[in-house]
Amino acid sequence: MDDRGRKQLRVESHRIEAVPGWPTLAQISREWLGDRSHPFLLKLLTQPPSSLPLQQAKELVSSLRYFWADIANGDAMFNFPHFPPATRAYFESFSAMGPDGTPQAIDNYATLVL
Repeated sequence: MDDRGRKQLRVESHRIEAVPGWPTLAQISREWLGDRSHPFLLKLLTQPPSSLPLQQAKELVSSLRYFWADIANGDAMFNFPHFPPATRAYFESFSAMGPDGTPQAIDNYATLVL
């Protein structure tokens, strides 16, 4: 129960690192996403909110190779100091931060008020 007397359901998920026949599933999945990320991320860099020129986007896109894989893995912390300020702020906003701005383990936990 929460402080108002409402029932809650707390859910905690865990990462699956391997399954039978796939002992390195987590690494294979990370590489699979990374191998396919380039076209999408290049488009993301050249469209709003970043709207970078194509050449500048091409210079930065390799830094985002594992961006989606890291988000999918949960609780990612991003730091892109070499990105232009607005683009840096956009991509770093996907970091797992608590309300006070400190790193938090937030992606694999949820509390549902029933």
